[in-house]
Amino acid sequence: MAKSINVSGRMSVERFNGEFQKTFGVRCNVKISKWVNADGKATLASIRPKDFKGPSKVDLSIVGNMTVGTLKKRFEENFGVMIELYIGRKIAPDDVTIGAIREGRAKASKGEKQKETAPKTPTPDSIEEPSSTINLGIKHNVEINGDSVFRCCFAIDYSYYEQQSGDEGPDDFVFIYDFKNGSIISYDSRGADLDYVRVPHPDENFLGEWSISQGGDDMDDNVVYCQDTTIGEDIEGEYQDEMLKVAETITGEGFNILADKVLDKIK
Repeated sequence: MAKSINVSGRMSVERFNGEFQKTFGVRCNVKISKWVNADGKATLASIRPKDFKGPSKVDLSIVGNMTVGTLKKRFEENFGVMIELYIGRKIAPDDVTIGAIREGRAKASKGEKQKETAPKTPTPDSIEEPSSTINLGIKHNVEINGDSVFRCCFAIDYSYYEQQSGDEGPDDFVFIYDFKNGSIISYDSRGADLDYVRVPHPDENFLGEWSISQGGDDMDDNVVYCQDTTIGEDIEGEYQDEMLKVAETITGEGFNILADKVLDKIK
């Protein structure tokens, strides 16, 4: 008998994620926007957008021969939210079936990292939303064209994650941070168990790879890549000098402290 699950609006996000992985052996992640994960305790019906015009009653059947793209479409039609599936640490492409991922016959696009799409630079209104802003208090006087909100990324200790969780984790962790106000705008666990996500080599105070970026729909038009205390291993974008100055102001040690505090705050 083909593997399948029936999904209703009364099902919690946490339960759905668990049943999906148990049934298909594939990890998934429900998201209320491109950058924000759905609350695991909330029901699928309750996370629908306020202006959602889909069916009020849902009985969605998911089967193994369904493609990722079809699942995404039906999930959005029924709940108005996003869903992503993973092949190891990478995001599954739309043209493969759930069964193919389970059986190891599907591959992510060449060179495609398990990377979420960041939103446009947050507006003041979205920054003030209590549900998406977490005050941390670590501030730096950095900005480009008056914008102090940056996309921050660092490589996690994935060996530790796999040892502790028995599962594959993401390669890195990304969060949007307002350095002027010292607040976390948003972050994405990428379906990982945050209890096992940590900065690399915490006892040695060695951060590893990290980057800061800003600008464009994905907040990555201008980006500076760094390695521990080495600033600016590579720089891209129109504002390269400004991005280098931002990274030099924060420093590798400062980013390490920030990354560690962010994880402590959201766990």
